[in-house]
Amino acid sequence: MGKNKGAAKGGCFMMSGWFVLAAALFVLLVFAAIATLYQLGVWDEFWAELF
Repeated sequence: MGKNKGAAKGGCFMMSGWFVLAAALFVLLVFAAIATLYQLGVWDEFWAELF
């Protein structure tokens, strides 16, 4: 039973590792998209239309 718990913990660690990696990539993607929009000058128009 103790062995099984250790394996489950290892799997959980792997999952959290993948989750952190995916989250970091997502944040990077969003940041890149915002930066691109800002460079194109669309960002200000977008906010002006939003509010």
